[in-house]
Amino acid sequence: MEDTSLKSGMLEILLVFSEMDRLQKVSHLIESHYNRHINTTVFHNLLEAIEHLEISKKPYSLIVFEHLSASQSIVRTLVEMGGSSAFILCGRSLDVIRGLKDTEVPIEFVSIDTMFEEIPKVVNRFEVTGKIPMLDEAESDYISIRPDYLPSMGPLEATVYTQLIDGHYVPVFGKGDSVERKQVEEYLQGKKLTHFYFKREDCKELLYQKSQDLKSIIEEKPLDRARAEEAVSASLEMVRDVVGQMGFSPEAQKVAINSVSATIKLMGSKPRLSGILLELKNKDGNYLTAHSLMLGKVACAMAYKIGWTSRTTYFKLTLASFLHDIALNDGKLAVVNSIEKAAGSGEFSADELKEIRLHATKAADYARSMSEVPSDVEHIVLQHHERPDGTGFPRGLPFRLFTPLSALFVIAQDLIDYSQIHKDAEVSLETFFEARETVYSSGIFKKIFQSLRTDSALV
Repeated sequence: MEDTSLKSGMLEILLVFSEMDRLQKVSHLIESHYNRHINTTVFHNLLEAIEHLEISKKPYSLIVFEHLSASQSIVRTLVEMGGSSAFILCGRSLDVIRGLKDTEVPIEFVSIDTMFEEIPKVVNRFEVTGKIPMLDEAESDYISIRPDYLPSMGPLEATVYTQLIDGHYVPVFGKGDSVERKQVEEYLQGKKLTHFYFKREDCKELLYQKSQDLKSIIEEKPLDRARAEEAVSASLEMVRDVVGQMGFSPEAQKVAINSVSATIKLMGSKPRLSGILLELKNKDGNYLTAHSLMLGKVACAMAYKIGWTSRTTYFKLTLASFLHDIALNDGKLAVVNSIEKAAGSGEFSADELKEIRLHATKAADYARSMSEVPSDVEHIVLQHHERPDGTGFPRGLPFRLFTPLSALFVIAQDLIDYSQIHKDAEVSLETFFEARETVYSSGIFKKIFQSLRTDSALV
């Protein structure tokens, strides 16, 4: 047994591998991922690691271990002793953890043969889903929130703060206060601010209340459409802010699901593209949120037109639209369709280009982390910047590897981009079809495109 502590780390990790070179390489991979030293404790066999956990009661954020046999009992014991840790098992057979995958234990399997390539990917998934902390910067006691949704909350469920130049936080609106939109706008303009803050500890309750508000809206008869639209938009703003700082918690996931349900109820069972495109021309507000809302509606209207009319299909497309850009914080990054062109433009920093390149993968990780959500959603999100000719990103997929819903989603996104370019004129769907005929001329894209084009009015 060897115990190594790297003093300047902020994350406690336990590694268990029989061979020293594997230990060292995995440790190096994780440190490289975070670009800093990590507090690491290492063992050469599972029994010693289990004994250490039982005696020390030391909490670890992440336990990465080697287990090459088919025995499940020792793995279960390690998981039991590991408490709230996240786990990565490097082994030969996925069967070893099948019984654990149906529980709430955050555990993933990677093949021992490809573990050096796969471990960083799993660490990233654990980060973005909140199963292990992100260490990009010191965790603050406060969460920054865009102010758009404050007037929709009614009496505030928590105190709202602002940050002073010296870094201190002071209350602006108290718990229970009713805040008018004009009041918020005047305060922001007067102080030249763009964000408010909630205490981190209050966010769980805020998300729960937001979820309950959406649920009550869904159950309304008749539906107050203006109130529902505002509530969904505000909820997506809040989820985006919270997820970026706290991970995709179960409370945030519930808000996302209820936002989808409210949007589907707003659309109805027969969403019509003509009305949605007219709505698009008059849409304003935060680009990331407005675009996500509109993309779900356009995609569902296209699905309805070609006969994909089940509520499950609408659910998949709408949830994918809500998640596809959730890892981005700036609307200017969301409009990039080519990494090469963005890099050549000189308009984006290296960090921004990395954010653009990785956002689809991170969003797919968010989708994968959600319980009882079809895998189709993950594929749609992961493929939303791919192109049928293989020039997209992050993987440069050719048309034959797209799922049907992913292909439809890409076409829907393209139509929105086209309509925005021609915003000052009437959107001509026939012109769009003519302009994109050669783009969507292969495989599932061709089938969907031809089905859509049979009636260019799409009413």
